[in-house]
Amino acid sequence: MRVSDVVIDNYRPGVMEALELDYDRLHEINSQIVSCSITGFGASGHHHKRPGFDYIAHTMTGLMTRTG
Repeated sequence: MRVSDVVIDNYRPGVMEALELDYDRLHEINSQIVSCSITGFGASGHHHKRPGFDYIAHTMTGLMTRTG
């Protein structure tokens, strides 16, 4: 982390905190760090704790009924 400029994660909300890799901790290590978190369902809302896997998106949209 000391040599990284950018950290990108695609975990569910709260995972980076559990790993002690949240922005506050990363900023302590490198004050110039840029952190980007990408989630399948956003940081809040009804499904925010769900992982954003491809098969979940296919199932929720009904695509699985067409492709199996």
